[in-house]
Amino acid sequence: MKNKILLTLGILSLSSCTSTNIHKPEDTSYKLQSKIAMQRVKDTNPLAKQDLVSREAMQYAMLDKMNVRESRQRREFSRIQEQQRKDFLQIQQETTGKFDELTQKFADSSDQFAKTAKSTQTKLDNSVAGFEARTDALENRFRMIATSVEENSKMQSKFFEDMKVSYENKLAFDQARLDREKEKENTIRGVIDNMYDQQDKAIEQFYVYSKEDMLPPSQWVALEEAPLIVHVEDEKFEDLLLRSLNRASVHSGPWQLKWKLAKENENLLFTKFSLDAETTFGQFVNNVKAYILNYNGVQLQFRLFKEKRVLIVSDS
Repeated sequence: MKNKILLTLGILSLSSCTSTNIHKPEDTSYKLQSKIAMQRVKDTNPLAKQDLVSREAMQYAMLDKMNVRESRQRREFSRIQEQQRKDFLQIQQETTGKFDELTQKFADSSDQFAKTAKSTQTKLDNSVAGFEARTDALENRFRMIATSVEENSKMQSKFFEDMKVSYENKLAFDQARLDREKEKENTIRGVIDNMYDQQDKAIEQFYVYSKEDMLPPSQWVALEEAPLIVHVEDEKFEDLLLRSLNRASVHSGPWQLKWKLAKENENLLFTKFSLDAETTFGQFVNNVKAYILNYNGVQLQFRLFKEKRVLIVSDS
């Protein structure tokens, strides 16, 4: 038994030396070393050596697995890095494209804003110019209105003052006319009432009483043909017509003047006349009618009642 063990150890030693001298690998991998270790386990009989070789083989196997895992992790890491690089480049390109697009949009917006600002400024300038023009026009109009208001105020003041004076004059004139007509009526009442019975006598009595310069009845002419000379300055229409009728009565005999005017036309009595005329009473009346119609818009009517020797002036 002892001889067999020594023989086996000698064979192993010889085999180990031979293998070391002939097959000395350079750079043996973990798998190959693991196989060699396992082979040694099979060829080795002692249990202590067999356990040692088994642990070494397990270490080589674990190292190999770790190497494989590390290699796989390295490849996976490289793949992930490459994918991240590609994703980064793609994102960078997309970002660059979007940035270029935004830059172009910003440039377009800037151009549009510049155009809009220019157009707005032009409109604003035009609006300011128009506003200044309208302001000047309104200012001029305000001045004109202010001037017109001032002139109207002055005219109204003058008108009211004239109305007051005219009203006072009218009251005085109406009273004087009433007194004069009353006196005249009392004077000629008998002449008019008895004109047909004692015409010549009544006329002569009136002629002697009222007009010392009146022509005798035999030389009287129609009232329209009676000569008339008038020289007046700022005389009221009522006084002018009464004066003219009295002067015409020198050549046509006595006549009575009556007015029949609407209330709104009574102001015609205060119309002022300034004239120098040498004409007939009929022509004088025609000129007065034309003047009143042109300046007052009222058509006057002069009616003669020869039987009662009355001249009635009316507006209808």
